[in-house]
Amino acid sequence: MLIQLNQKQTKLQNELQEYFESIITPELKKELSQPEHFEGGGPEFKKAMRTMGSDGWIGLSWKKEFGGKELSPIEQYIFVETVMRTGFPFPFLTTESVGPMIAEHGSAWAKEEIATKILKGEIIFGIGYSEPNSGTDLASLQTKAVKHLVRPTAIAVIEGALAKQIGIDRRKIGITALAHCHHLHLQGIASGFTEPRNRIESLIELTLHLLPLLLPSVVLQEGGIAI
Repeated sequence: MLIQLNQKQTKLQNELQEYFESIITPELKKELSQPEHFEGGGPEFKKAMRTMGSDGWIGLSWKKEFGGKELSPIEQYIFVETVMRTGFPFPFLTTESVGPMIAEHGSAWAKEEIATKILKGEIIFGIGYSEPNSGTDLASLQTKAVKHLVRPTAIAVIEGALAKQIGIDRRKIGITALAHCHHLHLQGIASGFTEPRNRIESLIELTLHLLPLLLPSVVLQEGGIAI
């Protein structure tokens, strides 16, 4: 059985190769060679991401309402595979994992303010699953989102091993894109937000949080993160 790209897909692959040759400039290559910008985050990186977004390349398989082209996952794969071959640190976890989930299941606000801006190259997610002493073993997860009542509203305080890791050093190895991300896709245990429906829920309730790291209301500190 011969598995290969069809003629149209091969044409797309060639077109993308030529495209990336044009936007990966000597200035961008020089920036990416610097240790602090090896994973992106510099001005040339941000410029390239916005260019990809304005040219309509980031979300080939996304719905048109978000700025995508509604092509098949094969075309989306061709884009990601081609850009990664160039050495450009494309945030594929944002576009292939977190973003599609928000586009499909997010609130109207999240779809408008986050999903569409991902395809514009304006928002990048850091992935906050791993913890210093447990990797991605959810059975040993220590990070918590604890509800605190602060008049006149309630706030969430992210506590635990991962929170301390972030607070001490935003560049610490193990949290993808943390040094330059806009939001953190954070895995934690919710506490105090809902009434448990059974004994299992009272023991553990794993939740995913969209943590906006660049808002003034988000405070990174050694003891945790206050939102």
